[in-house]
Amino acid sequence: MFNKLIPYLLLISCLFIQGMDPILFPKADISIALSGKCRLESFWGRNISLLNNCNFWDRIWWARHTFDPKVVMKYGENTYGQKVVEFGLGVRNKARWADNTGIATTTQSETRALDEIGRSHNHAFPRMISWVREIWLEFDIAKAVGLTFPTNPLFKIGAFPFSLGRGIALGSAYAVGPEFLGFYSDTAIDQFAFGAKISDTFIKDMLNFDFYVGLLQSRAGSLSQTGGIVLAQEYGRRDCPERGPYKINFVTASRLLWTVFNSPDYGSLILEPYGLYNHDPEQRVEFNADAESKLATLGFAAEYANKTFEFGFDYAVNLGRQYVKGWDRNVNQLENRNGVPTVVASHVYANIDPLNTAQTAVNDISKFKAVNAKNTIDGALLVKTYGKSVQNLIDSASQAEQFNGTQLGTVAGYSDAVYAPIPVDSAMMADASNKDSIFNASNRFRDAYYNKYEGWMITGDAAWWVIEKELRLAVTAGISSGDTNPNELEKDGVYSGFIPLQEVYSGKRVQSVFLLGSGGQLSRPLSQPRGNPAGRFASSVNGFSNLILTGGGLLWKPASTGDRKVSFNPNVIAFWQHYPGFKFNAATGKDTSELASPYLGLEVNLFFEYMMFKNTKFFMVSSMFIPGKHFSDIKGRPINATQEARLNRFNRTSITGTPIPNIGDDYALSFNIGMEVSF
Repeated sequence: MFNKLIPYLLLISCLFIQGMDPILFPKADISIALSGKCRLESFWGRNISLLNNCNFWDRIWWARHTFDPKVVMKYGENTYGQKVVEFGLGVRNKARWADNTGIATTTQSETRALDEIGRSHNHAFPRMISWVREIWLEFDIAKAVGLTFPTNPLFKIGAFPFSLGRGIALGSAYAVGPEFLGFYSDTAIDQFAFGAKISDTFIKDMLNFDFYVGLLQSRAGSLSQTGGIVLAQEYGRRDCPERGPYKINFVTASRLLWTVFNSPDYGSLILEPYGLYNHDPEQRVEFNADAESKLATLGFAAEYANKTFEFGFDYAVNLGRQYVKGWDRNVNQLENRNGVPTVVASHVYANIDPLNTAQTAVNDISKFKAVNAKNTIDGALLVKTYGKSVQNLIDSASQAEQFNGTQLGTVAGYSDAVYAPIPVDSAMMADASNKDSIFNASNRFRDAYYNKYEGWMITGDAAWWVIEKELRLAVTAGISSGDTNPNELEKDGVYSGFIPLQEVYSGKRVQSVFLLGSGGQLSRPLSQPRGNPAGRFASSVNGFSNLILTGGGLLWKPASTGDRKVSFNPNVIAFWQHYPGFKFNAATGKDTSELASPYLGLEVNLFFEYMMFKNTKFFMVSSMFIPGKHFSDIKGRPINATQEARLNRFNRTSITGTPIPNIGDDYALSFNIGMEVSF
């Protein structure tokens, strides 16, 4: 209940304070300002997720509100002659109307059933909650320590926005990034990352400097985290499987903001060289914490503007590497054996040699996973130690890819255990080398390897005011390098795709609604795994990665509308993929050896705004995406496992498979309309 009242209490208290006689605060020397916005909107989309018109499933509509009040308190103007302390608090209340599952959800949590771990779930908050979006404190370092510095350094700490360049190499969207390399992925800036920043002005109105440290994820704050058994499958960690201390995902970044000149005659030119380093000790390739990453990005951005012309660009390159740990893929699984839930080993087989093609050709090898429950029974219902013996063989196995498919040993009488796999071929049963024998799967072990980062990107745009402050023409272009999923080959390699961090870039002078903006939800699928039994779905990418674009737009603000300002902003953007991947054959369900077309399609957008009052505007954004030949070449490719799981979670029948359409090549439409009040 209190969460609901936070925005209203802030509003009432700030209005009350601002309306009071300042004489009540003669010594406090405090000024308080309230600002914020309230956005009421409705969104409709067609084919925006899969570009597939099959059965009309991909139709969405929702209405929602977003309320973002913010309070900023300043201290020191009267006492010190300047502001020495500043405090900010921003709150968000957001909800889709009549949808109590879409307000907020818990993080994913793994569950345990018998000896199986790995099934994840989350829950929704079915109430209209409010939360702190940003909270920070900034103060003057010189005044705080009582010293005089030649410059004016400031220190800021808390949760607040920070970005480099155009927010591509590092943006303000907390915990956003490419999903297929192990970075967590999201699309909403509902909270800013916690961090600290030192800012200084070397030359007034000319040269500024920022140094930033952000905490993106911490697993070091409690014994349950540092002592969590998450590394038991890593090579050499059977006796010390605990996570350990200081597993913190953090980013450090610095930049210079150099105002080369700023005058009415020549306009303004701002240059921004920058760099960042991100250390992520727990990424996920196949399992939690089975990889770690050290990513560095160096970049340079610039912005120029005068009365009639403006342009800007952002360029960056990735350095560093991802280390994928040596890993034992075998885990306990629950399996249906003759209608009975049975614990089996995911990557250990019994009574069949996984490298013997004569045996695997006539038998479904998945039915020969070894039963390794703590206690097993035989046909006479007598408790036996077969399962424990199998587990001992599994735990003592040598860890390296060279032992994939090798025989671990035998457990005498194991074939008599209830639900133990028995080959249907009697000749195999008579073969002493197979009977009661336990084998590693052909892909049980994955040796360690490195992926070297070598991605890059450049984007820029320019605009010309044909009629000053009324009619503007703009063009844009950009390239962000792409590559296939580097974790398909499982050996040292180079990843040439650009890796943005916390990025939600949608363009500056020419904006994208569908492919880069928040309106579309399309993940661009790459090729399916080749020769990697660990996955069956194509990897995917979104945001400003593996992309080439060019386009133009028009901005018209009719002067005749006076104070009730109206603006029209149509634009057209064409997209290609830098790495197109392979064509998909829907008949065979596999990729071909022929490269797909890189042309993704054409996006046509229209932005319209009408200022109803001074601080209130009506807006409308519409978009149409016409798929290119690329989507025709990959039509039918399976969607990713995450989408499948979300759609199948309501399935209460015994129907299996994927009862939804895959990627298509139908056109997509979106329409967003609403009002926004600023104060």
